[in-house]
Amino acid sequence: MRHDFAKATVELYGVRTTLHKTGAFNDKKLDVMVDVFARSIRAGRNLGFPQARDSVIASEVSWAMLNDAISHVPPVRGTPEEMQQILEHRRNLVNGFGLPVRTQKLPKSEPV
Repeated sequence: MRHDFAKATVELYGVRTTLHKTGAFNDKKLDVMVDVFARSIRAGRNLGFPQARDSVIASEVSWAMLNDAISHVPPVRGTPEEMQQILEHRRNLVNGFGLPVRTQKLPKSEPV
């Protein structure tokens, strides 16, 4: 998967073909969450809204995947120089999902 904070592209590698799927990079899916929440309220029961146990399971799976990746040393794509280019590009982005909040510097003033 790769993204430019506006579009995400996923490459699904198969035995004979590779599929490329591109879509908007909006990983929060707030519109879907609000819709499920509203339908649940109207129905008077949970129609698929995530529960606390779902977060626990997701966390456990994430940790298991991380530990598995660490123990099996996954292949690396790219060079350290390319990674530095990516990080520099991200630092200079001004539009896109998930960008860090940039604080404005306060003007210098004398203590009172």
